[in-house]
Amino acid sequence: MLHTVIFLSGGAILALELLASRIMTPYFGVSLYIWTGILSITLVSLALGYWAGGRYASSAHGRTYERLVQCYAMMPAVAALAIVAACLAYPHLFSPLAGWSLILGAFAACLILLFLPLVATSAMNPLLVAITLAHAALAASGRPALLLLDGVALLGLGIWGWRPGLALTGGALLAGAWEIVRTLWVEPRRRD
Repeated sequence: MLHTVIFLSGGAILALELLASRIMTPYFGVSLYIWTGILSITLVSLALGYWAGGRYASSAHGRTYERLVQCYAMMPAVAALAIVAACLAYPHLFSPLAGWSLILGAFAACLILLFLPLVATSAMNPLLVAITLAHAALAASGRPALLLLDGVALLGLGIWGWRPGLALTGGALLAGAWEIVRTLWVEPRRRD
C-alpha cells in the first residue's frame, strides 16, 4: 500500500507540472521561461523535500515505526491542502505578478503553485525508506512470515509487470528475490 501511494504521488507531481503550465498560460503566455520556472522550482522543491524527509527520518532515534507511518500518511494531505490553497490564491495573485518581468513573475507563480505540494510529496520518499528499514527490523525480530510474504509479492509484481529495459520491474524482481532469500536462508543462519 505504501509503495502504491509513492507511485501515485509521482504521477501527481507530473500532472501538477502540466497543470501549472496550463494555469499560467493566460497570465504569462506560453514561453520557455514558464517551463524553465516550472522545472527549476520542481527540482529545487524535490531536493528540499528529499532533504527534509531524510533529515526527519534519520533523526528518528525515538520515533517509532507507527510515528513514521503516520508522518508518511500525512504528507499527501499536506500536499492536497497546499494545492487547494494555491488554487484559491492564484486568481488574485497572478494578475499582479503578470505586471512584473516575465522571468520574475513566472518564477513567483511557480513558487505559489508548486513549492509546498512538491516538498510534501518528495519528503515521502526518504520516509518510505525509513519505514521499510523499520519494518524489516520488526520482521527480522519475530515476523519472518510477513517479510517472506512481502518478498513473494514483490517478486510476483516484478514478473507480472516485466518489460525488457524497465528498471522498476527489474528492481521489484531483485528486491523480492532478496527478501525471500534473506528470510529463508540469511536470517535463520544469523540467529544461530
